[in-house]
Amino acid sequence: MKQKNLELKLRVSPDSLYIILLERIASCKKSSEDIIKFPAIFSKVASSFSISKERVWTLLYLLHDLNLITIIFGHGVKINYEVKK
Repeated sequence: MKQKNLELKLRVSPDSLYIILLERIASCKKSSEDIIKFPAIFSKVASSFSISKERVWTLLYLLHDLNLITIIFGHGVKINYEVKK
C-alpha cells in the first residue's frame, strides 16, 4: 500500500500561542546542527510558558502528530517547518 503525503494547513492567528511555541522551538536550533537537543527545548519552552517538563512533552507529542516536528528519541527534535517573519 502506498503512503500519501498529506499537506496540513493550520489556520491560526500570527500572535497565537502555537506560533509563539513554534518560534521558541526554532530559536533553540543551532546553525550547525540539524537536531535540537531536548535540554534546550525544555529550558526554553518550560520557562517561556511557565509549565512543567511533562507538559512540554505533551506539546512535543502534539507537534509530532501534526508532523511539524520529528521526535528523535534519546537525542532531540528535528523541525519540519519554517518560521517566516
